[in-house]
Amino acid sequence: DTRSQNSTMPLIYQLASIGLLLSLISHVAQSGSPDSQQLSSQCQACSAIAAAFQRGLERTARDNFGGGNTNWEETRLGTYALSETRLVDITDRLCKDKDNEMDGVTSSECHAMLEKIEEDIEKFWFGAFKANPTSASLRDSVCVNGTAACCAYGRWGPECAPCPDCSGGRGDCNGNGTRTGTGACDCHPGYSGAQCSDCSAKYYRANGESNGECKACSPACRSACTGPLATQCDQCADGYETVQQADGAACVDIDECQTRSPCSGPRSFCENLPGSYRCGDCDRACSACSGPGQVGCTACSPGFEPATTGSGCQDVNECSPDSPHCTGPYERCVNLPGSYRCDCQPGYQRSGSQCVPKPAASSKKSANSKQTKKGQSGNKKGKPPKLIWTVAYTIEFAKFFGAIVGLAVFAVAVKGRPAPVTVAACLAGWYLCKQSSVLDRVYLHAGRR
Repeated sequence: DTRSQNSTMPLIYQLASIGLLLSLISHVAQSGSPDSQQLSSQCQACSAIAAAFQRGLERTARDNFGGGNTNWEETRLGTYALSETRLVDITDRLCKDKDNEMDGVTSSECHAMLEKIEEDIEKFWFGAFKANPTSASLRDSVCVNGTAACCAYGRWGPECAPCPDCSGGRGDCNGNGTRTGTGACDCHPGYSGAQCSDCSAKYYRANGESNGECKACSPACRSACTGPLATQCDQCADGYETVQQADGAACVDIDECQTRSPCSGPRSFCENLPGSYRCGDCDRACSACSGPGQVGCTACSPGFEPATTGSGCQDVNECSPDSPHCTGPYERCVNLPGSYRCDCQPGYQRSGSQCVPKPAASSKKSANSKQTKKGQSGNKKGKPPKLIWTVAYTIEFAKFFGAIVGLAVFAVAVKGRPAPVTVAACLAGWYLCKQSSVLDRVYLHAGRR
């Protein structure tokens, strides 16, 4: 048994070592090859920087060498066009470009990618761009051939395979220009099929041509149609019905508000919509209605009356000159939508059911009030008195300031030991509080002189 256990131990160690090695290899492989989401975000960030770089080229061209007037200007500005100074002017603002957020790239993502490709941008500037400024592409040089974060436009996936033909622009290659995607055609609205060559449901082929444009059917059509009119539907959509007309059968909207009463309640109305309907609440002016607003009223709520012009209801003016409301002394009438309110005239206030004069403000002040205000402020306008440096005030202030200095000196002397400093701080705090009261009394006494 002992020999058997000893013979199996090396095997266990070997299996554990192999498992650990495989785990390590898997981890290294995963860390060395970013997943599709990482590749997509890296390509997006690099493409955004390339677009910002192009905008920087246009900005610096416009601001610095939009055309010189002298030979010196032409020579000077021509040198700037390919200089490191211009490169710095552009790169310093790449991640500050306001359009980067519109490209779906945050500032932190931009700075992370810029740090990664900064040397590649310099190589591009002094290499491909300097050789051919008009056609050199930063995205192709850096994002595609440099970091390999992207594919060239027209290619997709890890191997940058060619994109399929999506019927001449009627769809987009999924993953176009990136190392991700499926390579399938994402069809534009109205198109379907592997290459977006067919018309989707509720669309028809214009002019009857096999490769003609796909256009939308009438909303009255359920699915297929032969043209844009309601008479060209194969079947009618929900909310429509087939009606024979002079030019043939057509899909006509069903007026649900006439054929039935889908909206319940006396203060609601039904509004017919193409293929449907909507229930709404009556305006407050209506006790019954057939539509929105006061013009939709068929009966008026209390406080409202039939409109003098047009239809619907209007507010009753309870405050008209011959109104019986608010006729008490010093009362005035305020008209409100559907109601009114009785207020007192200016200078009067409500007391029960009457308006009475407001009490006049007292002009006399008590001697105690005057004395208190004078003691606090030192004058009648409520302003604090000017500080008077009397001998008494100077002595008391010196005591106050000396306590602070003494505490600081003591703390240094005991080398900041917690116990002595705490005791000294408590004593100093008590003394400073006491001395503050003394200073206040001396200050007020000086102000009353």
